[in-house]
Amino acid sequence: MNANQIVPLAFGIVLLVVGIWELLTTVKYFKKLKTGKVKSKSGFIGFAAWDSLIFGIVFTVAGLTALISSLVNLFR
Repeated sequence: MNANQIVPLAFGIVLLVVGIWELLTTVKYFKKLKTGKVKSKSGFIGFAAWDSLIFGIVFTVAGLTALISSLVNLFR
């Protein structure tokens, strides 16, 4: 294993962990919004919630893609 194989693998793992964390915090935030525990007067709170969901999905998919491609290249 050299650096050309380790860096994409580590990058994929980090992106996957960040994406899953973002999705989990987004779900918690949506539940708090639904129950009324968030007391904010901002009109942009819905945009922030949906954007965090989109970022979580993008990071998770990018992490999975990088992880799978690095593992395929590793076992070639």
